[in-house]
Amino acid sequence: MDTDISIDDIINGVSKREFELRFAPQVDLAKGKVTGMSTNLIWAKNGYESLTKSSILGILDRHNKRIGFFLYYLVQALKAHSELRRTGHQFPISIALRPSELASDGFFHAVAQVFNDSGASAKDIILQLPPTVLDDFYNHLGTLGKLIDFGFKISIRDFYQDPNSLNKVSRKLIHEVITPPALGRRLSTNPKTQQNLSKLLNSTSEQGWRCVIDGITTRACLDAAKAQGASNVQGEYFGESLSLAAIQQLLLAHEAED
Repeated sequence: MDTDISIDDIINGVSKREFELRFAPQVDLAKGKVTGMSTNLIWAKNGYESLTKSSILGILDRHNKRIGFFLYYLVQALKAHSELRRTGHQFPISIALRPSELASDGFFHAVAQVFNDSGASAKDIILQLPPTVLDDFYNHLGTLGKLIDFGFKISIRDFYQDPNSLNKVSRKLIHEVITPPALGRRLSTNPKTQQNLSKLLNSTSEQGWRCVIDGITTRACLDAAKAQGASNVQGEYFGESLSLAAIQQLLLAHEAED
């Protein structure tokens, strides 16, 4: 695979619509339905699909194109969300965000402008951030507060710590946490992981957070998650990196089962 890519390659890729939105459904175990969707933007050009996002973002950073690329991702996600609503599927979708984007000058204004221009609402859009945002939380507090006031919800992915270790302000801003995929994958074989998940579910419930167990790859993992009281799950067992067409087929199949 040719990984010697340039900023022009990325710009051309965007103009040629080579970047595609992919989805991972989140399933509510009590309802047996998809009630949320994580999204990701991948370079679907032949041979480029496995490029790490960090390598692409590094190039964008060097050319001051990082926010523009995020806005492109956001617009694609809003279009997909609108299409899903049009076909009768109303649930939140999550968009991956990084602290460096959050800290960029003019980030909130640029994002708000996308919504003002499109007429879309942020109330069903979840911004998914890594746990490192909590390390420098107060430097991001102003922008996070504006985003929440605008209607966004905040999710922390790869979360696997005691919520009480966080300060009260950050705890109040979090709507959802998603566990590391490795946790879900170990559930069926590691009793210690099962115990830790039970503790995490209890503590996140006390905070009023939605907790999504990622990494559910098999029926055994799913059964183990259920046994510990999990309510919301995602992972390979339900589908990952699915196209919009594949997601629509999946949702239709779920409807046919009802």
